[in-house]
Amino acid sequence: MAQPGAAKLRPEGAIGLVGGWRGVRWLLTGIGLLLLGLVIFGVIPYDLHPNDSHAYWVVNPADPYRDARLGGVDAFLYAPAVAQLLAPFTHWPRRAPHTRWSSRA
Repeated sequence: MAQPGAAKLRPEGAIGLVGGWRGVRWLLTGIGLLLLGLVIFGVIPYDLHPNDSHAYWVVNPADPYRDARLGGVDAFLYAPAVAQLLAPFTHWPRRAPHTRWSSRA
């Protein structure tokens, strides 16, 4: 025999604790805004070193994994098709992508 109140429990787990998917969406939005505020006000340091963009710029499409070591400098750890798509942009001056990106911000 079921205990009284047992019918109210649903197998939704953590989703049910916050009031369904709408509650999850608001909870995640709140967490994201809190983290954004902490970064903006300098509580959480955010470093904007362009390490990945330099790896994109120096990649050789003929041999993209030449220096690919996890955590290494200029390690291109993406699919070879990405290297082929990025090949035309490797002819740009080094600071061009950063200038274009920061002009949009």
